Amino acid sequence: MKKILIFALVAAAALSAFGQSDANQMKYVEILSPTASLSTTGTTVSVAAYKGNATLAVQMSPYIAAATCTVTIAHASSTTGTWYTVTNTAGTAATFSQVGPATTAVQTVSIDMARLKPYVRAVVLQSGEDTNSVSALLIAPMKSE
Repeated sequence: MKKILIFALVAAAALSAFGQSDANQMKYVEILSPTASLSTTGTTVSVAAYKGNATLAVQMSPYIAAATCTVTIAHASSTTGTWYTVTNTAGTAATFSQVGPATTAVQTVSIDMARLKPYVRAVVLQSGEDTNSVSALLIAPMKSE
């Protein structure tokens, strides 16, 4: 019984000392809620509170039949402004594609938050015999942390 209590105390101490699983304090910002629409433009999301190196990630569920999905991440200076495709420092556009039938895919592109305008949204275009669920996330540290 003593050994169990000692183990429990050590485990509790370790959790309190090392409880944060992300040393960079990354935040997960939903840019596009899961949707299975043929084409949709996601809601505008303010990313002004984030800084540094970030990742844009798009998750696409599997296609059962022949289909194509393209997700483009765009940014603008205002919610009603002109929208531009996001590119990283290497010039890679934040455009993600999947052609089916295919399995679940998570695609990412690294981005420096200093390159982004304050507002971001995702644009989804799907065609073919099937539509799949698509979602998009921004993973980045906050400026205040």
